[in-house]
Amino acid sequence: MRKRPKRGRESRPPAANQEPAVPGPRTYKPELGLPICVRVMAEGYVYVHRIGDLNLFKVGRSVDVERRARDHATSNHEPLALVHTIESVDASQCEKFLKDRLRLQQSRQSPAREFYEIDDEQLAGEVARAREYERVVLARRPEVDRLAEAETDERMLPAEPYREAFQRLQEAHHAADCAKQELERAEIELKLAIGTASGIEGLVSWKTGVRHRLDSAALKEAEPAIYERFAHEQRCRMFRIL
Repeated sequence: MRKRPKRGRESRPPAANQEPAVPGPRTYKPELGLPICVRVMAEGYVYVHRIGDLNLFKVGRSVDVERRARDHATSNHEPLALVHTIESVDASQCEKFLKDRLRLQQSRQSPAREFYEIDDEQLAGEVARAREYERVVLARRPEVDRLAEAETDERMLPAEPYREAFQRLQEAHHAADCAKQELERAEIELKLAIGTASGIEGLVSWKTGVRHRLDSAALKEAEPAIYERFAHEQRCRMFRIL
């Protein structure tokens, strides 16, 4: 069977409310041998479809928004309308950002997790935040990953020009720590309620599973030659608060 040729970027017409990605590296594919701290980024689009006339929206990602819409149209009873698209250098992370922002609006009308009940104004605000995240974070990550591989010198930059950014970092760490504590508290409460059951219907599950983990210390002791063959030194810069 012959493979269908990939459509070029020029073959896709502009989508609704589309904002172009920031000029710069379109993709970031590390060469073989780079440390695992380097991310692989895949460009594409994050899209938002309205389901029928309701304030019900589907969020997803694709390299071809129109083709994805045609695919979804065959499996949905209600018509789909494209209301937002975001062109991204890392569509997977941009999609995750938007879905995380919309978590509290996730619809319970469907077992699928990509449907959200939200009004147009609030949705537009979250899409704007996702576009800002694309511009100030995702589009800059390739350069940060490149710098992570660089050898450092002995310089320390003066603190004054960066105090505002450092304050935001401190506040974000504090908020994350508090959220982590609240998350643990809520999880423990639900797990104690579940006991030996499989979960709480329509809310959460807590099922027994199997996880495989490589014991690198045991492998090194039992098969040192194999360990040395597949062990690779990684050089990454560590970001720490002083």
